[in-house]
Amino acid sequence: MWEVTGHPFTTREGKVVHATIQKPGKAASVKEKTWGAHERLAIQRTTEPVVANASAYSKRPTRTRTKGRRQV
Repeated sequence: MWEVTGHPFTTREGKVVHATIQKPGKAASVKEKTWGAHERLAIQRTTEPVVANASAYSKRPTRTRTKGRRQV
């Protein structure tokens, strides 16, 4: 079982699809998968909720946008 970690994109006028995939929980298994856009894929969704990388428990401060001037 693999999970898609990068946003899929197409090349060659939309005929080839590329996506970054990895085994769940194993960052060392990252690879790029390529297939024809006309091919059918068997995709199975998990019943667990998807947790975003930047969670509510992140210690990093949130960025705020300002109109016009940059904050210094």
